[in-house]
Parts: sequence; structure tokens; C-alpha cells
Amino acid sequence: DCKFSVIMTAQTQVAVVVISLIIGQIVAQQLVSWPVGFLNIPDAPSYEYGPSIIIENGMYYAFYCAPGDGGNQWDQILMSTASDIGSWSVGQQALAAGGSYDYNSVCDPSVVQFKGVWYLYHTCISTVNSPDGYLNNRICVATADNIAGPYYKKPEPVVEDLSCAPTNTDIYCVGQPSAVVFNNQIYLFFTEMDSSSMPGPNPGYVYLATSPDGINFEWANNRNPVFMQRDVDVKLERSTGLLFLTQGDVGDTHISYSFSKDGINWVPYSLNTVINTNPNLPAQGSNNNPGLASLSDGSFSGETMVVYGSSYVAGWGDWHLYASILIINPAQNNCSGCMVVSCDFQCQLSQGNNVEGYCGAERSENPLACCGCNARPATEDCSGCATEGCVAACLGAGYNTGICGVPGSTDPTNCCSCVD
Repeated sequence: DCKFSVIMTAQTQVAVVVISLIIGQIVAQQLVSWPVGFLNIPDAPSYEYGPSIIIENGMYYAFYCAPGDGGNQWDQILMSTASDIGSWSVGQQALAAGGSYDYNSVCDPSVVQFKGVWYLYHTCISTVNSPDGYLNNRICVATADNIAGPYYKKPEPVVEDLSCAPTNTDIYCVGQPSAVVFNNQIYLFFTEMDSSSMPGPNPGYVYLATSPDGINFEWANNRNPVFMQRDVDVKLERSTGLLFLTQGDVGDTHISYSFSKDGINWVPYSLNTVINTNPNLPAQGSNNNPGLASLSDGSFSGETMVVYGSSYVAGWGDWHLYASILIINPAQNNCSGCMVVSCDFQCQLSQGNNVEGYCGAERSENPLACCGCNARPATEDCSGCATEGCVAACLGAGYNTGICGVPGSTDPTNCCSCVD
């Protein structure tokens, strides 16, 4: 694609990150990036931001925050799909506000598959009629048997800090989740902004909570921050084995990045390590709330796209989804001349959903000699004991939703964990 090559040549950025204390030796990670453009989702609402992008069944699934019904429901989560990044479907509602703990808003989606179940983590808030009287942000989850849903909510939040400004909604508190499967658990990174991290310019820090089942979380790192910024998305980069973070705040124009071996010790935030973003950003515009395209477990190899809210006119909240491409260590991972965005996507197109991709012919321009494909690591689920899926099984038993409780089981009586 000539246009794609021209953009890459004109806009490519190279940065070197030195990782020393994190992995015990000095390793240079190179990164190149270039902007592609707005996703141009048809009938786009006034704002789209905070996306979670999943590659599944040879399709892209984008979950993102958008305006609610204009009344008490401020935000909702929409889903758009694409068979290529230039042709997206009209956004359809994936999750609506209106429950006891999310009466006003569901936003900031993060989607991941774990033990055969799809988890949609999101920021939730009820400023009236909250069951416990807490009126600020926290993190909730909904689960589904299929990526496209329907998603059914666990009624109570999964991560919260009830000591954080219980009635002062001018302080953000807990939200903006980002989930990735790591060490056979769900690692959930999230923002907390309290009075100690105000006023800014980018107040708030990133914390980590982990869970063996996706429902019951423990705060990690003695409840101390793991990254001294906010608004992040974290994925596992398979070629290095490192966690990769992108960050962008609504009060800024930069999309920064970082690496970590363990999710706790990160290369410090720096404006020397940023992604090339929208070159036509209006004055006083913003690039914010990024999401990295990944497989269902939150992993990618080498090359992917980062999608973020970007101002299409001058004004706060006037954001549409914009994409940039990035390649980590291009000397081994640059297949941009023979495919677009991701070898994970190309391998799924040619070989189905049970494969993952990598750059097999660096700098090739031949689509037939480009990506290498491997079988994805086997993961145990509950398909042997709940053929219809655990969410459907638990709904049928009268529960709100469900998860896989005993992975690998073939006994229907010892299988799913239902959530009431």
C-alpha cells in the first residue's frame, strides 16, 4: 500500500528505552511508530475514547466509551467490528448504565478472555441511590460466553476504595481498568486519583490488583502505585516477554509508553518515550486514553496498533478514535511491508482462531512470505462440563452471570461458579 509506506517513511519515530533494574541487565528496546488516521466509525457519536481492541476470529472488535442516553446515564460502552482497519461497523451497545452500582455511567472498557469466559471490566458510578451510599467511581465487570456478548453484570464492584472521597465526585478515585492474562491470573491495572494526587496537570497514579478467577481481586505492591501517571493500557509483548504499557491523559497530547518484567517495576514515565500521534491535532486538542490491539488474552508480538481518543475539533470531549502503528524491536519484528497492523490478525485470517502470529520474514514485501504462525498455548476452560458456556449455564440456573470455576472439569455438577 503506497500511502501506508509514505506515512511510515515520513512519520516514523525511533526511541530507545533502557531497561536495567527491571530485568537485571541493560537491554535496549527500540520502538518505531507512525500515525494512520481516524477509524471513521459510521454515525460516530460526539465522543469516542478509552478503547479495548481485540483480535478474534479474523476480526477486530473495538469496545469504547460513548455518550449515554442524555439523561441520567452519562456514558455507555459501544462495540464496533472490522475485517480491516479501514472499514468499521456502526457502534452497537455492548453495555448500558442503569444498575445499582452503575446508575450513571459505564465507561473505560477492558475486555479479556480467561478460562473460556469473556470479561468486560469498566469504570462504574452511581451518584444517587447507591446501595452502600458510596457515590464515586469504582470498577465493575460483566461476563459473556462470546466476545460479542451479551454481557451480564456482576452486581457488585470488583475493585473499589471506599475511603476515597465517598461523596466528593470532583475527585476521580478508582477507575480506568486494563486487564491482561499474566502468570495464569488476571492482572488488572487501574487509576486511582485521590486528594493526595491532586491537582495535576495529570493527577492520579496506576495501581495493580490480581485475581485467580477474574472476580476476587487483591491489591498488589502493598497498595502502593506501580506507575506514576494515569490512563494506561497494558498488554504482554510476546517477543520480549515483557509487559508493555501505553499512557495518555485527557489533559495532554502525548501517548507515552513503558516496559516492565513483573507489572510492578516499570521504566519511569518520560516524554522521550512517546508514540507518533495525530499530526493534525487542533489547537488545545488532546490525544488520550489509549488501547492496544491484542489477542483475547491481552498479548501481541512485535507490531500492533494503538487506538486512542483524538480531538477532531478544538474542544474538550470532542474525540474520535485514532490509530497509530507501533513496532517493538523492528530489526526482528518489522513486517509492515507485507501486512497491516498485526501478524496475529493475518494468521487468524489464514489459519483460524487457535493460532498466534509473529514476523517471520522481517522487511518482506511479499504477503506470501511474511508472518509466521504458531499454535496458541492451550488453556483449560469449562467447555468439557458446560458446553453452552458458564454464563449461559448460570443464567439458566437463575443467577446474574457466571465464570469457569473448575477449568478442565468434565463434571457438570463441579464446573461453573455462578454469581448472584
